[in-house]
Amino acid sequence: MKNIGEALNRIKKTHPDDLKAISDWPAIIGFRNILAHAYDHVEDSVVWGIVIGQISEFIRELESIPELISEHDAAQNGE
Repeated sequence: MKNIGEALNRIKKTHPDDLKAISDWPAIIGFRNILAHAYDHVEDSVVWGIVIGQISEFIRELESIPELISEHDAAQNGE
């Protein structure tokens, strides 16, 4: 989850228009910051609840960004 938040933070700086497809990107980045800096105050059940309840929607939102799909396909094909 920290990696996802970090990636969204980078996208925010380089391709902010791509974030329009991600409904809760500010919350995801904020949660990444909590995990990175206050991890000892985060309960495992909270993290697991987010994974179970929200990751599938996040993946669907990512798949709606055409640039990500083309970059993923290029990487898979060794381009």
